[in-house]
Amino acid sequence: MNNAADVCRELQQALRERTAELACLYVLEQAAAACGDSLDSLFEILVKLVPLTCSSPEHTGCSLRINEKKFSGGSRNEPVNSFEVAVTVKGRKDGLLQAFHTSGHPASGTEPFTPEEQHLISMVASWTGNRIEARQATPLPSESDNRLAQIVQSNPIATFVIDARHRTTHWNRACENLTGVKAADVIGTGTALVLLLLGIFILVIRRPDGWGYGLTMLLGLSAGYLAHWFA
Repeated sequence: MNNAADVCRELQQALRERTAELACLYVLEQAAAACGDSLDSLFEILVKLVPLTCSSPEHTGCSLRINEKKFSGGSRNEPVNSFEVAVTVKGRKDGLLQAFHTSGHPASGTEPFTPEEQHLISMVASWTGNRIEARQATPLPSESDNRLAQIVQSNPIATFVIDARHRTTHWNRACENLTGVKAADVIGTGTALVLLLLGIFILVIRRPDGWGYGLTMLLGLSAGYLAHWFA
C-alpha cells in the first residue's frame, strides 16, 4: 500500500510540474486551429503566450525569428539575460526562439530561467518546428487549382473532375441537385460516375424532355471519361 501511495504522489507531483507545459500546448493547438493556414498569425500569438508562462511575465519578453521574419511579444524593455533555443525543421535550423528577462525582473543577474521554464521554452521551439514542417507538407492550393474550382462550381451543367486514380476532386452544385448527393460525400471517392449516371436515369424518367437532355449529358460524360481513362 505504501508503494502505491508513493507512486501516486510521484505522479501527482510530475503532473503539477507539467501543468504549465500542458496548458501552453493546449492553447497553442487551439490557436493553430483558429489561425488556419496563417503561420504568421499563429506566431504572433506564440510570442505573446510564452512570457505568460514564466514568473513575472510583465518583465519577460519573447522573440521568434523564422528565416527573414521576426515576431516579438511581451515586455519591450531592454533585455538583461536570455535563453535561446533553435527552431529546427527536418533537421535543419530554420529559426531561433528567444525568451528574455528585462530590467526590473526579480531574477536579474541570476540564472535567466528556471529548469522548468527552460524545458517549456524548448518544448515550444520543438512544437514550432513541427508546425512549420506540417505546413510545408500540405501546401496551399495553387492559382490553377482555385481557377479550376471556380470554373466547375460556376458551370450550370452537372460537372465533376477526377484525378489520375479516378477519385473525385470536384463535384459542383448542379451534380448535387441532379443526384441529391453532397460534394462532401463524393470527393475523394470513386463513385462519381455511378452517382451521376443514376441521376441522369432519374432525370430521364421524371422529365418529359429528359431523354434528349439525358442522352446529351451521357454522351458528353462518356467521351470525357474515356478520354481521361486512356490519357
